[in-house]
Amino acid sequence: MSVTSDSKQIEITLPDGSKRSYPSGTTGLAIAESIGKKLAKAAVGIVVDGEERDLGAPIDHDASVAIVTRESPEGLDMLRHSAAHIMADAIQRLRPNAKLWKGPAVDDERYGFYYDIDFGDEPISAEDLPEIERRMHEIVKEDSPFCRREVSKQEGLQIARDLEDTYKIPI
Repeated sequence: MSVTSDSKQIEITLPDGSKRSYPSGTTGLAIAESIGKKLAKAAVGIVVDGEERDLGAPIDHDASVAIVTRESPEGLDMLRHSAAHIMADAIQRLRPNAKLWKGPAVDDERYGFYYDIDFGDEPISAEDLPEIERRMHEIVKEDSPFCRREVSKQEGLQIARDLEDTYKIPI
């Protein structure tokens, strides 16, 4: 169970109205695990007081918490958003000079997600798609932590400048 050593207890209200106590700093994954192994395995995120968060985000106050599973519309959206980032990483490994703009999940269930990318003088073709997919599988197998990071606008601009990510700056 992922918790901090802080001895303060917090009260978590679940969607069914039940309340449970956890140590301050407990995570969504720890809450899901305490409810059941199947739920923890299906969990892809949490909603804390109406705000989407990563499973590993610590909760340090009394809150309403919902576990988001991959079977839910919200979970599918989270997975698609993550897949867009994995695809962007794969493309940048294949074409390091590619400039990313944005890559959201889309509401239309026929599509899933996309990424706007400027390939410059190195465009991709249909023949590149199997290699991009192979690299996406490699990235997933790396099992690197996949965490949401919220930063101030100023810090976001600085990150974009440092990465020479010119398309992100106007966003």
